[in-house]
Amino acid sequence: MMLNAKNKKAFSLIELSIVLLIISIIVAGTISVSTVAVNNSKTKVTRERIDAIQKAINAFVAKNYRLPCPASIKSVKSSTSTFGIEATSCSTNGDGVYKSSVNSNAVYGMVPVNALGIPDDLAEDGYGSKFSYIVDTNYTSANYPSTTTSSTGFSFYPTTNNISIVQFPSANKISNIAYVIISHGPNKYGAYNTNFSSQNSTSSANEYEVTNALSSIVDNSGNLVDGATFGLSSASGLTGIVSITATHSENDIFDDIILAKTRDDIISENNLGFLKVCTSSTPNQSSGFGNAYSGSIAYRATNCAAPNDSIKPSKECGSYASTWIDKITCP
Repeated sequence: MMLNAKNKKAFSLIELSIVLLIISIIVAGTISVSTVAVNNSKTKVTRERIDAIQKAINAFVAKNYRLPCPASIKSVKSSTSTFGIEATSCSTNGDGVYKSSVNSNAVYGMVPVNALGIPDDLAEDGYGSKFSYIVDTNYTSANYPSTTTSSTGFSFYPTTNNISIVQFPSANKISNIAYVIISHGPNKYGAYNTNFSSQNSTSSANEYEVTNALSSIVDNSGNLVDGATFGLSSASGLTGIVSITATHSENDIFDDIILAKTRDDIISENNLGFLKVCTSSTPNQSSGFGNAYSGSIAYRATNCAAPNDSIKPSKECGSYASTWIDKITCP
């Protein structure tokens, strides 16, 4: 039987609108899911690279008994021969390496991938920005294994209070940070893109991201002028990688991903207890013994009194420099 032509119907405008609406919802949902998947992938890459940098820094300290200085954050990966090369001195400002004019031992630059012996790609996060690297220069010089322990360098300083982490949003402050690695996150506020020597704007960033961005704390002479305090999300502890944390609105988000370590974190996590130093303030101290590395022997400057004046008292610096242990005492 043949259908009458009059029975053939086209979509009405309402039906067509419904079909288009359904298609648009499906497409929008697909795009949204794809965007989330891409962002999650970039965040995963960022965290993996921070972890790789941390391991490389640990290996560097184990070999060199110090932390590396930053590289120039203005170096361009695609065209600069100095990309990722450690600054020759942390104590002075260089092109792309900045020190604080308030806490002069706090220095800001880029991760020195060349010195760490890792690929250039690890200098950038998953969003195409260079990782910022901030270090306390008290820890960028080594005194181990000198026979006379000087009161300087990575081994000696237990606390410095030159770099602090402010946990977000509690504002809890953690001091005595040895180094910080910052990814400026998906919004890239204050970041240096990998193949550019200029910095992204911070005009739309919230106060915590502004704190982490070099431009907010650099004067016209290139000095950091607002101390050395950097933001940290409370979503993770001091030694963990920070989760992305929304704050005020979708357009005002603190999304920096940060790793921070104290000197004692580095020592304890890598079995480097031999680098710690017993000093005159170490328990069971006695005057005249000076300083000594963990596991080593310190001798008193003077011998025992007569008739035992041939005996020189000695003490051993205990495990992780926890206490002085008497070895030879005067009768």
